[in-house]
Amino acid sequence: MAFYIGAALGGFSGRGSEFMEEKRDEAAKMVDASVKAWMETGLPEARKRKEMRRSQKKIAETLKNSYKLTNDQIGVILSQNKGQEVLDHFNKMQQYSPELLKKVGYKSSDVVSFAPSYEESGYTIDQILDSVMGKVNTGMSMSDALQDVTGKEPESGLAKIFSPNRSKLIEERMKAYKTTFGGDLLDEVRALAMDDITYEKSPFAGQIKLTDPFASAKAEQTLQGKLTGAFTSTSANKELVNWGNQITGGTAGLTASGEILYTPQIASRGIDVANIAQNVLAKYRKKLSRDKFTADEVSQMKAEIVGWAKENEIYEGGVQKEKGGKKDNAAGKVNLSASDANKQITNLTDAIKAGTIKLKSIDEQEKIIQQIADLILRSGQAKNQEEAERTATSLIIASRVKTNEPAKKESPPITSQNIVEGSFGSGA
Repeated sequence: MAFYIGAALGGFSGRGSEFMEEKRDEAAKMVDASVKAWMETGLPEARKRKEMRRSQKKIAETLKNSYKLTNDQIGVILSQNKGQEVLDHFNKMQQYSPELLKKVGYKSSDVVSFAPSYEESGYTIDQILDSVMGKVNTGMSMSDALQDVTGKEPESGLAKIFSPNRSKLIEERMKAYKTTFGGDLLDEVRALAMDDITYEKSPFAGQIKLTDPFASAKAEQTLQGKLTGAFTSTSANKELVNWGNQITGGTAGLTASGEILYTPQIASRGIDVANIAQNVLAKYRKKLSRDKFTADEVSQMKAEIVGWAKENEIYEGGVQKEKGGKKDNAAGKVNLSASDANKQITNLTDAIKAGTIKLKSIDEQEKIIQQIADLILRSGQAKNQEEAERTATSLIIASRVKTNEPAKKESPPITSQNIVEGSFGSGA
């Protein structure tokens, strides 16, 4: 059979035309789908960035024109996203007269400080905004961008020979979109949709300090009021050691001045208590930058010592009032005989009768009640904390009423019934 070259070439030509049309359609669909995705994701981001830049520029101009901050001070503020916070601070300070602010040495320019070796960047406000917001990378060609999205590599071999220029087809299709939306917008939404933004290292290094001198002075005055008669480091340490010995099984006794002092029954435990008290105190001294502590702060320290004792399984009871009046106490271990507990309680109540322990305030009364309640709990003479406190309160009341009843040779176990019957004195 004869072979007709003309017919063959005609066939190739027809098929080639169809092939070109298929490739053109494929490129068009690829461009359409990508542009749609970019617009849906990138366009809202473009609007958001535009509004953010407008807002940040307005803040920058207000800081510069109204409060006389330098460009680098503004750069520090914006790079730390503190623009609105600084403006709010300045607005708050306007409640004070200029004369009063001058009197206390307040200056708006002091809100941002630099190290002595700092060198000015020379940035304009617009350059500051560019640095803060990052550079949108719009330089990529659309064909390369589409290849990043689709992951398709250029064709090779015979397919490349017979295929049309794919990049050219893409660029041709993009012309229609660029005419409609503008080339710059398409480049921007493409970069934003792909998060193609470069952030440079901030050239601004400074510290922001927003201080209201009048609020600070008032707070300091309030603190000094709280610290009047507060714990010193020495007295706080003594209180913490005594507390630590109390909750770890120490024995109650009286000092010459009538203070209740707990001594450890185990020497090594006393050393551990002294160490933890010293460590907790050092921690708070560093945290608060002072050597005086309020009663609330000492209570917080005591709570940490309770946690330490429980963690080391040496917690044996004790009463610690927490914020709001809540008490941290369990009956604890029964580690004290009723006889020993009652002897310690009798020593305390006798000291109250003799006036050696003076209960002039509610806090002093509450403290001795809790100490007696602790002894009652540890000796198993009460079912719960409430019962122990009730019995302790009755004992305190009885000890403050004069009685001619002869002293008992032995102290019977303590119960609410004993109090009523007068075992520990009258007036219960």
